[in-house]
Amino acid sequence: KDIWSKYLRKVRKAYKKAGKVFKWMKGIDTNEKNPHIHAAFSAIDISLLPEWEYGKIHINPVDKREHHTFGSYVYKQGKETDEKKRLEGCEIQSYSHSRNLVIPVPDYEYISNDHWAEEPRAPKGYYVVKDSIQNWEDEVNGYKHQSYIILPLPVSKRRSRRTRA
Repeated sequence: KDIWSKYLRKVRKAYKKAGKVFKWMKGIDTNEKNPHIHAAFSAIDISLLPEWEYGKIHINPVDKREHHTFGSYVYKQGKETDEKKRLEGCEIQSYSHSRNLVIPVPDYEYISNDHWAEEPRAPKGYYVVKDSIQNWEDEVNGYKHQSYIILPLPVSKRRSRRTRA
C-alpha cells in the first residue's frame, strides 16, 4: 500500500507539471505465482511518468481497446482478490480509483417478452458490443432477461451529412 501511495504522489506531481487532469483506477491480482497490478491512467506522454522501481511494466494504450472491457476486468480482478483476502482474514482493498473518476450509471430499459430479439439492435449512431450480450431465464419465476452494452460508433464510421452551398 505504501509503495502504491508513494508512486501515486510522484505521478500526480508529473501530471500537475504537465497541466493535465490525473484520473486512475487499479486492481491488484494476487495469484500465487505472479502478483501484479493492473492500472489505467488518463492520457499523458509516457516519458513524463516517474519510473516504476519494483519490477517490469507493460504499457498498452487503452484507446486501442474497448474501455468497458478493461474497467470491468480490473474491477473483477480486484473483487476476486478481495474475496480471497477476506477468507484469509486480511483486509486489503484490491480495487480502487481516483475520486474524480466519472463512473457511468447504466441505463436500463424494460421490454416485455413479446417484443424481444435474441440479437439486440442498437439505436442509430451506436453499436452493440457482441461479447456483452447475455440472455438468461430466471430459475424462480421463469422470466427471460437480456443484458448488453451499446457504445457510440467511432467518428470515422458515422455517416457525415454533406451540405451543398
